Amino acid sequence: MKRLFEAARLKIKRAKQNINDIDALLRDSLAKYAYSISVEYNANIGCDLIRLKAPRMTPDEFSPLLATALHNLRTALDSAWLDVAFDSPSVIEFPVYQTRNDLESAAESTLKHQAPEHIINFLMEVIQPYEGGDGEPIWALHGLDIKAQHGRSLHLDYQFIQGIRAIDDRGEEFAIPDLTFVPPHSFARRCDGRRNVKITDNGKPMLSVTFNDRLPMEGQLILPAIGELAVFVSGTIDCIEAAFFAE
Repeated sequence: MKRLFEAARLKIKRAKQNINDIDALLRDSLAKYAYSISVEYNANIGCDLIRLKAPRMTPDEFSPLLATALHNLRTALDSAWLDVAFDSPSVIEFPVYQTRNDLESAAESTLKHQAPEHIINFLMEVIQPYEGGDGEPIWALHGLDIKAQHGRSLHLDYQFIQGIRAIDDRGEEFAIPDLTFVPPHSFARRCDGRRNVKITDNGKPMLSVTFNDRLPMEGQLILPAIGELAVFVSGTIDCIEAAFFAE
């Protein structure tokens, strides 16, 4: 016999494994990352230039893994809703809305035919799965999942090299400010007033992967954000289960 909410929790477990796989993938890419730093003299500006050539660090496997993690979390909610809903072929996914008004309208029309009244009330007053509600992370997850399933790129990479050090012809050692860029990239930084610069420390690469512009959760670091989404979805399902059996 099917155990209620078992499938939902299995999907969350899979999502957490996806998140672990993403973390391992990025760590491995960072460990193997290769870039080049060279110095050249520019007669027009009368000083040396430090030139960086750096490829893209984020591997091709990143996007499919991210999409899978998001989809597992989204369908975990769907599965939980199916467990509390009436036996109806029209019920296919967890309700998510743009606004409170949209949710209230749905509660008066379609939702009352999908699940018991106390669950609909719990959805409206506690979960609040809409932008600006307590359940806004669910609204964000829903939007991100749709974009991912339609092949939209969700992430933006910011790479930077920190800790580069050099010495000039006067024997003066100096630090190069962190070189931050969106890969792939090649650019030069001026060493004003310095000649015959030699790199003494190539520094180390760092990576920051955020959600893309004009998306839910835009600008947030992806790994911690989806980790928090997994915790939120898991807690939401626990609450739905408790409300369902409390009546």
